[in-house]
Amino acid sequence: PIGGGTPVRLSPALGAGESIAPNFQLTPDGETLVFLSDLNVNDTFELLAVDVDDGTLTTLTPGVNLGAGASFQISPDGDTVVFRSNQNVGGNNPDENFELFAVAITGGTVTRITADLPDAGDVEDGFVISPDGNTVVYRADQTTDGVIELYVAPVTGGTGNSLRLNTALEM
Repeated sequence: PIGGGTPVRLSPALGAGESIAPNFQLTPDGETLVFLSDLNVNDTFELLAVDVDDGTLTTLTPGVNLGAGASFQISPDGDTVVFRSNQNVGGNNPDENFELFAVAITGGTVTRITADLPDAGDVEDGFVISPDGNTVVYRADQTTDGVIELYVAPVTGGTGNSLRLNTALEM
């Protein structure tokens, strides 16, 4: 605590070989901490949320290894977590490209945000959720493999809902 006192551990005790990834975030209201960890299954990094006040732990992506390149952002209203992963999350990414997904901060169904990408296409790291929490802006080679462009898509997902923000780039 900033004012002094005894620190409180927010994660459960970890077993041998288990870890918490260095990227973690608090919701804007400070009530929930979201992090990546393999504390449920060794070497399977899931997205987890813990209530800062009572320690209740929720696995947001149960049994799904998000992979070493996973990253995430919490929406400004604190209700949704958008994450980037190259795993076949919910059967929605069989080609295992880096794509964007969303899940409620309380857990539930994972929604794929990005449209189909070329075989070697990926969403780049560094996406941003809009201030109203309704859309996400990201960089990807979504139209042409190897040509990174800007796109916007609704957080609710849906194939064909993304919009390229720049004009077509020449190769």
